[in-house]
Amino acid sequence: DDPKADAPAQEEADEEDKGKNDSIGMAAVPDAVIVKFKAAGGAPQLLAKFKKIKCKTTLEFKAIYDHLRQLLDPKGEQSLFCYVSSNHISPPIDETLANVVSLYGRANKSSCELEVAYSVTPAWG
Repeated sequence: DDPKADAPAQEEADEEDKGKNDSIGMAAVPDAVIVKFKAAGGAPQLLAKFKKIKCKTTLEFKAIYDHLRQLLDPKGEQSLFCYVSSNHISPPIDETLANVVSLYGRANKSSCELEVAYSVTPAWG
């Protein structure tokens, strides 16, 4: 097995997001999700080409966390906090992306998206 087969895939950032809806529900969760990263609480900004990835919904949220850790602090010397939705929920890292997406993702006509805010200090209590 190729260990990179389950890793999130990098995807170029779109110019605009069209047709967004509210949370999508478990029945409508697709096989893949587009994850958009947003800095919060003074966290360093990612380059545009790293602000968006596409990954399988069968992965655990830990894959997103590990991917961000690799981009921001490969040596693991800083804390990393991840939040989803406008309620700033921090999902358990062992939760599947399918479950997280069903609660906090947004769907448009052609894809499903999950916005993940990240910080190196606790951004919300």
